[in-house]
Amino acid sequence: MNAAVSVGAAALVMAAAAAVRGPDRGRWGATIPAGDGTDPPDPGGVAARLWDAGFGAVWLTDLAWNGGPCGFAEAVVAGAAAPLITVGVWVVGGRDHPVRFAEEFAVTDRLIGGRLRVGLRGPCPAAWANAVAHAWDDDGLDVTLPLRLPARDPANEWIRPDWRLRVGPVPRSPFVWHVPDDSPDLPGVPARRVTRLLAGDVELINGASRSEAVA
Repeated sequence: MNAAVSVGAAALVMAAAAAVRGPDRGRWGATIPAGDGTDPPDPGGVAARLWDAGFGAVWLTDLAWNGGPCGFAEAVVAGAAAPLITVGVWVVGGRDHPVRFAEEFAVTDRLIGGRLRVGLRGPCPAAWANAVAHAWDDDGLDVTLPLRLPARDPANEWIRPDWRLRVGPVPRSPFVWHVPDDSPDLPGVPARRVTRLLAGDVELINGASRSEAVA
């Protein structure tokens, strides 16, 4: 880890620690600022410092759709650096095929021992969010919108409309979307409300307990 990244990680954790004191920190996590994606802080260094300071979670931002760091790849780095911390990834819903997204979640969650959480940023098609949340149901998913591949994809020629899809592998932790408490409802979609607290440039998230991270 270079000196500049170390200073950035230390400053983030100091700001978070000043905003949340004592044993309450275990119920909170901090979001690593995404910036423009060109020089992101080291997710492993931030995760380890947050855990040592008593926080229960670290949150990352997926920027792969914009040419930036992949949130799921960074989640593996953070999870390896702090083997007990809960790792969250903020995503923009609807940019990936829901089956592909579900596969990425499941693989990443298994790699870090069931500690992965995902949060939604901004508007999201309810049908897409619901498809991801039910991707591992025993009876599978109807191959209908939004599960159809883009119209130009030749695979549509052999995907039969009566097929049902079931994603594998299965994640270790039950899937539920995490959404800020000021976000609009997603009817019929399993979601958990989380509280956001801004401390200067640092975003704190109340929704992952230290006890949950250790379990």
